[in-house]
Amino acid sequence: MNTAGERLVEMRELKHLNQAKLAELISMAPSQLNKYEKNKNKFTFGFRAKLSSVFNEKELDYIQYGDNVPENRAISQSGNGNIQHVGNGGSYQTLTPYDKSNPEHQKMMQETLAQVRADDLAVIDREIAQSLKYAPQAFKENILKKLEEFKKMSEL
Repeated sequence: MNTAGERLVEMRELKHLNQAKLAELISMAPSQLNKYEKNKNKFTFGFRAKLSSVFNEKELDYIQYGDNVPENRAISQSGNGNIQHVGNGGSYQTLTPYDKSNPEHQKMMQETLAQVRADDLAVIDREIAQSLKYAPQAFKENILKKLEEFKKMSEL
């Protein structure tokens, strides 16, 4: 297996889970999970955190890194409050606490929130669609209108 998406499919299947079941277990829409399996979405810390409810650390490392998991991969706290993470090749990447005045931190936070918002809205859409399956048409239209208003408010 070459890509993180292919390894994710492999590990999912080893646990005898179909895509819909894994998506349910990690509170994600199947269409969103499909994007990770097809390598259309990057493997993020937030996604890894969601997967941790199903896969152990060794499995997560395999999914993310394949057979190239750095042997000395570790996370340590330095004396100045920064976190140092040993990445591929043994080089350190220093992760500082969130600083809202730092434009890079702001961008990273916005991207993370956008992804979480998209994941949450996809789950809400799926749940509402399932709930409204047998509801009267007028009720459906009213609920869908309210959902659109909620989506617009969450974009602010």
